Amino acid sequence: DLKVWPGKEADGTEPTTTPGKTPSSGKERMQKLAKLAKKHRNGYMPEIDWLDRLTFREIEHINEAEKRQSNYLYLMVEFPQVTLNGVNHSIVWYGQDGDEVYQFRSQAEMVTVPDPEILQDNLVEIKHHKLARSVRSGISDKDVKPNAATRDLLHTIVSYPPTQNMTLEEQDLVWRHRFYLSSNKKALTKFLRCVNFKGTSSEVQQALHLLHSWSPMDVDDALQLLGPGFTFPPVRRYAVTRLQQAPDEDLLLYLLQLVQALKYESLVEITEAYKLSLTKTPEDSLTSSDRKTEGSEEELETKNMDLATFLIHRACVNSMLANYFYWYLMTECEDHNMMKPDSKVKSMYICVMKRFLQQLKCGPPEWQEKRNFITRQDNFISELVKLIKLVAKESGNRKKKTERLQAILADPEQFKINFSNFEPFPLPLEPAVMVKAILPE
Repeated sequence: DLKVWPGKEADGTEPTTTPGKTPSSGKERMQKLAKLAKKHRNGYMPEIDWLDRLTFREIEHINEAEKRQSNYLYLMVEFPQVTLNGVNHSIVWYGQDGDEVYQFRSQAEMVTVPDPEILQDNLVEIKHHKLARSVRSGISDKDVKPNAATRDLLHTIVSYPPTQNMTLEEQDLVWRHRFYLSSNKKALTKFLRCVNFKGTSSEVQQALHLLHSWSPMDVDDALQLLGPGFTFPPVRRYAVTRLQQAPDEDLLLYLLQLVQALKYESLVEITEAYKLSLTKTPEDSLTSSDRKTEGSEEELETKNMDLATFLIHRACVNSMLANYFYWYLMTECEDHNMMKPDSKVKSMYICVMKRFLQQLKCGPPEWQEKRNFITRQDNFISELVKLIKLVAKESGNRKKKTERLQAILADPEQFKINFSNFEPFPLPLEPAVMVKAILPE
């Protein structure tokens, strides 16, 4: 009798987690009888015909009783037997070519040899990269014009999707023809992917000088420069200058992705900016905000902003952006994942949210009004969550819980907020809709 494990594949290891015979208090007697029966079959015990029939019948009754009391499933395998020359033989099925002798090899055909240089940088490629990106080669690259085949290849490289990586040969080709591609705004992201911003200072200086003289890229292409592949601060700030061209309606479409991109910003700079905002007085912030409002659009666009400062400024000006920006930040600050969150990233989002609320608090009256409705939204959601949790703990069916919910909503003294009549505020999911009450019925 073998124990069966339904819905589980045998592991075949030792010790195994799916044993065919498991020790238990109920099976000790069965195993002892099975060993005695095996000794009897092998001729180690004398055969007494009438006693053997009674004994084996009793053993079958004991096994059946033990199986019925057990919670496990058992499989009994019985092989047919034949007698040949007075010797009993069990017939066992075996696979095709199962009697072939396996040739065991004491040594493997493939021998692994450790390579100490497998994770090291290629010195030849490093030297080639330095020579190709040196300042001396930049003088001659200005006059380089691609032929027809090279021009088609450059066009193919520029049309690569953002997720496709370029080979080293393609990167060198784009770098060599960078002045020719500087008039193509779609080629800027490919050019920046060719630059090693952790390499030599001459290469980085050339790239930054050419970045500001490149044909300005579109706003949707600038989103690529805010991803994890571009962590160099000047490049990310250039992307922010391009985002300043987008109206609030378009920025609202990218807002969720932009909030997600904050995790790739410098955590130290965001923390320092938050600490600096705490030292400002309301009069200083009010004067600064008035200056921004009265200043020209060109001055705002040329200002060197990081992503967090840009999003906070645009959210302070637009109520719709302020609503979604706050709740996107709140979602990142709360821990809904079972996995351990990144504490540094979470603290960064908390700093951005506190800095945003501090900016609204110290700003002009219209900014303070935005902070007031955000506070009312937060309080309303908190009390509503408490209400739902209270009703969920109630015993009874769905109808009783619904009646209990309606009764609590109609009671103005049950919670801090009177759900049937409160001060109007924009709905968090749809700020264009103002809510002022919840009808219990």
